[in-house]
Amino acid sequence: SYMAERLTALGVPVLLPPGGHAIYLDASVMLPSVPPEHLPGQAIACALYEEGGIRSCEIGDLMFCPKPGVESKRQLVRLAFPRRMYTQAHVDYAI
Repeated sequence: SYMAERLTALGVPVLLPPGGHAIYLDASVMLPSVPPEHLPGQAIACALYEEGGIRSCEIGDLMFCPKPGVESKRQLVRLAFPRRMYTQAHVDYAI
């Protein structure tokens, strides 16, 4: 919940309540000008990796491959944290 609280305080749209091992960013709110067919979740996941080396996963149209003309209900980016693997400094870097 630490990361979700910090991201929310910075104005990053996070699904609440946060999960025990993952934070979900709402890509459609973060990039409202990017239509679902242009994969806003994938754009954010790529930017996180390119800019900070932060690995994440798009959960939306690319992952679920909807039929043409049908979009997923959500465009999300999943940030997962294996238990007992990261320090406070790692999480602060990701924020």
